[in-house]
Amino acid sequence: MSGKTPKAAAPAAAPSVNTPATLEEAIALLNEANAKLKDADQKIADTEKAYKEAEDKSEALKAELEDAAAVIEELKAQAAQSTGKSKGPVVKIGQQSYLVKAGTVLGGKPFTAADIAADKDLCKDLIERGSKLLIAID
Repeated sequence: MSGKTPKAAAPAAAPSVNTPATLEEAIALLNEANAKLKDADQKIADTEKAYKEAEDKSEALKAELEDAAAVIEELKAQAAQSTGKSKGPVVKIGQQSYLVKAGTVLGGKPFTAADIAADKDLCKDLIERGSKLLIAID
């Protein structure tokens, strides 16, 4: 021997606070972490599904709102044309508005009040002939 004493091996590092002491403890910690990850994944999937459903419902409600707005505009236009208690479509010929009181049959063809109001040439002709189907208003 050479006179030197062999060096002692360095002491093993002390386990950290989170380091399991046994293999069973390590497996239990991994299983617990895995279960937490699965729960988190499920919550994410549920949230994504709820978001998609809310988004779809929002789109459907927007479409309904647009339809309702169109109906409201149509009703506003009809209300603007109506005159108090009188009923029937209103047509404007020149500067004068006329209420179409009823339909009629002309040349064997039936015309509703709405048909008459939609045909300004027919309205002009009826007014010129003094028809009582159109009544001047305003």
